[in-house]
Amino acid sequence: YDFDAALNGEQIVYSLVNDQGGIDLWLMGRNGQDAHRLLNCSGDRCTTPAFSPDGKRLAYTRETAAIPPDIPRGAPRPWVLDLESDQNAPVYADPQIIGYGPSWAPAGSLFASWDGNNGGIHVIDLQSGEETLLPTESGEVGGWSPDGTQMLFTRYEPVDQGYHSFIYRADFNTGEVGVFLGAGDYDSAYGTPAWSPDGAQIAFSLRLNDDSPARSIWIVT
Repeated sequence: YDFDAALNGEQIVYSLVNDQGGIDLWLMGRNGQDAHRLLNCSGDRCTTPAFSPDGKRLAYTRETAAIPPDIPRGAPRPWVLDLESDQNAPVYADPQIIGYGPSWAPAGSLFASWDGNNGGIHVIDLQSGEETLLPTESGEVGGWSPDGTQMLFTRYEPVDQGYHSFIYRADFNTGEVGVFLGAGDYDSAYGTPAWSPDGAQIAFSLRLNDDSPARSIWIVT
């Protein structure tokens, strides 16, 4: 269904549909050896796996099975599996906080997922417990800076002619959130930015106008 690679490139975790209608998490080596089920999710759907930077934990999205089966599944929530202790638990104790597409900061203790209930990217410091919500309709987590202290993410804002797409920057050290790049054309659209490893550049896709669905890739220094 989907997958992630460990930062050292030695392991791949992937989600696989099981015979109960759920989705399990599997693990294998870089050459496909030693493939085995890492987490039996039974009727639950366990998807969007993401290794922590140190490779010791695995975040994923979990949707509980419907009981009875003719009602909708539970809302997606971020969980974390400790690969050394096998401890497995949701990130948030509050059931009202949902989340999809978990993402670890490359450094530090920040963790993010997209919260559809609250309409934004939910960021939590896993050490202090401090939480931040970055409002956005994108449905995706943004791009982390290499040091894990900033995030670039997309938002649509109302203007006189309709809506424009913007890239926002959140600085978690200062708490400041503001526009990083703004579109010049009506209804143009930015894709989720990606930071270069040295932090000197960002790359993103951009549709310059609504005459074509095609996007080009841009780099900003």
